[in-house]
Amino acid sequence: NHTMSVVYSIGRRLYVGLLDEANSCSLMASRGASFSLQSRLRPLPPGQVPEPSEVLEAVKQEFDQEGKYESIVFAGIGEPTLRLSALLECSKMLKRVEDSNIKSVKLRLNTNGLGNVVHARNIVPDLREAGIQAVSVALNTMDADQYMSLMKPTTAGATHERACEFIRACVKEEMETEVTAVAREDVNLQAVQEFAEGVGASFRSRSYHPAEVKSNI
Repeated sequence: NHTMSVVYSIGRRLYVGLLDEANSCSLMASRGASFSLQSRLRPLPPGQVPEPSEVLEAVKQEFDQEGKYESIVFAGIGEPTLRLSALLECSKMLKRVEDSNIKSVKLRLNTNGLGNVVHARNIVPDLREAGIQAVSVALNTMDADQYMSLMKPTTAGATHERACEFIRACVKEEMETEVTAVAREDVNLQAVQEFAEGVGASFRSRSYHPAEVKSNI
């Protein structure tokens, strides 16, 4: 039973974890060594990932027990676009359910924006068609070299520019697009904000939690 691992909530947002594998520095890891998510998020059982039907059941159970959420967010420990077919199927199923509380909730995706590189095509129209209305992309810097050292992408051909292209594609598809950056001292947040707003997206900085310095005193 994956239920406890598949969904977790923060406030009135319900998060869905489709996998634990990532193809870049994960959103949680990018927040710093002492960052901890105050939620029920747990790693999935080794070698196991939830099927779309299991995700749907977990979401239904959560709505039954906790009432209505304001959004359902595909996020988790891994990168959701690595399981693109499952992501699309989950979105379509959630938009087809009879429960109007679930069907009417906004579907969001948290991503590194490298899905077009992974799948060697523009996946954004598919995301929108499946019912995903909002996308948050962890860009983290406007410096292409710094991007490689911060994000450490493992997909061949993944670059800062490809992530920027993905953001532009989301705006073009009229999705509610957010660009985020972690507020590290060595990152020019203003440059990221100017890029985001310049292409028609919104910007949000995320707090940084470096390793706590232990004193010997």
